Amino acid sequence: MGRVALVPTGQMEWRGLADALLRLFPDSEFVAIPPAGPLDSFTSCDVRKLVDRLQENNADRLLRRAAVEAMKGGRQRFDLVVILDDLELENVGQPGLVVDVMRRAVSKHLDALPTNDPGLRRRTAEALVNKVSFHLAKPMTESWIFGDPQGHVNAGARIGQPKLRAGIDLEEFETDDAEYAAAGGHCCAAWLALPEDKRRECRPLWLRPAERTRHPKAYMAWLCRSPNERNCTVYRESHEGARALGLLEWSEVLGPDLDKMPFLRALVEDLADGLDQEPAVGPIYTRGAPETCRFTRREAPLLRNI
Repeated sequence: MGRVALVPTGQMEWRGLADALLRLFPDSEFVAIPPAGPLDSFTSCDVRKLVDRLQENNADRLLRRAAVEAMKGGRQRFDLVVILDDLELENVGQPGLVVDVMRRAVSKHLDALPTNDPGLRRRTAEALVNKVSFHLAKPMTESWIFGDPQGHVNAGARIGQPKLRAGIDLEEFETDDAEYAAAGGHCCAAWLALPEDKRRECRPLWLRPAERTRHPKAYMAWLCRSPNERNCTVYRESHEGARALGLLEWSEVLGPDLDKMPFLRALVEDLADGLDQEPAVGPIYTRGAPETCRFTRREAPLLRNI
């Protein structure tokens, strides 16, 4: 039985990812590591802003959290440590740059270790490259939930069926729901009754993103809309989202098309290799996204897969 530490960057993943992965690898143990503070996503902005910055960023904090878990021994020892972050719409065209930011975080962490203890640097580098992986949910983890026919129901949707572009790869998420694309706040009685300052604070999620038809989280909030809620939806990542994630029907999410969901397949393939177990849905039989695939050849890997 393998033991895996999960270092995610969202409440939904922190609360639901361990249960989801246990359904794929039932002979292993998955432990979500509680955050020390705010969850440390670094992809919520265009990562080009981070490339040349010397100041500490959230990628550095994520890597540091993962390194602590990778170095544990005895009964606290983990066989694998997985960092998972959303790619986000702002970065869907530059996953390689996101990976570069994480690689830089690894180098910064190793360079910051005491110079008078070269053994510590060696042990840390070995733990990182042998145990720690960095993976991406494209564009965000809610896209996985739409691959499960009951996913939207498990997330609290009670109004209609999702309408997605025909033949879509969910990592290229897009809805062709015309009502959603044109939706305002007219159906949100409780929100409209709020004072102006509270309305800004509780603005329905689907009114925020410029690219709403490509935003799975906003579309999930719309499918779970409720006029009696101040933000017009019953969908919360930390509750309904976590529940739907934990109940994922993986055979439906991964599906038979080996060319779809490459970033998710990279994660599953990496776990299968590190745990020396086939996933419950059977072998993946494909190589995942090259940016995060465990089996992409790299001249100087710093983590298991990058």
